[in-house]
Order: sequence, then C-alpha cells, then structure tokens
Amino acid sequence: MRRRRLLAALGITTAAAGGGCVSAVREAVNPSVRLGWFGVHNADTEASHRFDLEVERDGERIHASSHDVEAAREFENGGQHNDGAVADGDWGSTPVDYVVRVRVDGNEWVEASVTEFATSRDVECVVADAEYRSTLNISLKGGCDPDEYDQMCSFATQ
Repeated sequence: MRRRRLLAALGITTAAAGGGCVSAVREAVNPSVRLGWFGVHNADTEASHRFDLEVERDGERIHASSHDVEAAREFENGGQHNDGAVADGDWGSTPVDYVVRVRVDGNEWVEASVTEFATSRDVECVVADAEYRSTLNISLKGGCDPDEYDQMCSFATQ
C-alpha cells in the first residue's frame, strides 16, 4: 500500500515538474510577439498603386484590407512626401505568432514573419512598414513606442 502511495506521489510530482518544462520547451520552439503597427507607403513618384495588406495571427488571417495610395511627391529641396495607409486593427496585447503580407497592384505577395524577426533580435514588440519604390519591401523594427507611429504615419522624408 505504501508503495502505491509513493509511486502515485512521484507520478504527480513528475507530471507537475514536467508540465513546466513542456511549457518552456513549447515557448522556445514557438515563440510569440506583439505586433504594434503595420503600414505601407508608396515611394513611387510615377504612379499611384493599390496595396493589399494581410495580418495572420497564430495561423489564422485576422486582417485583410486594400488601399489606393497616391504617388509620392518630390519637394524642390530634394525631399519626398510618400502617401500611405495603415492596417487598422486591434492586434491585442497578448504575445502570439504574427505574419504580415502585402502586395502591390495584385502582384505577388511579400511576407515577413514578425515572430522570427523578434526572436532573432530579442524584442517583444515589432512594427512592420512596407514600402514600394520599384520593388516592394517590408521593414521590421523592434520596439513599439507610440510616439514613433506618428512619425511613420506622416510618410514624409526630407
């Protein structure tokens, strides 16, 4: 009888201790991150373009939108004003696995794993900014300072 109690106690202790290890291993294998902001801007001075944006969270598409964005305007001093758009959504404050996608004028999708970027840079929150010049690129940046969003939303470079 004592042997059964001892084995049962050892089994419960092992399961409880193992549960923490499994959770830690799961988090290391499938890390998560917060998405702070996702926007796009058109740096093409020749033409307006239609941008399609998607956000995937934990394998499920949670956002899809299309935006017509005017051509960039050049200033006399050599600077440029780039019009843009922002994927409007509440990404939440709980860290999960994010992928962002964008395409221009119905062409090929370009995607970036927010989670892979965050893991490689050891950051918890990421902003994604897509730019079209002659090619489409997604830039990811660690840190989610809301004051920086205002600068990104101005879409102006001088």
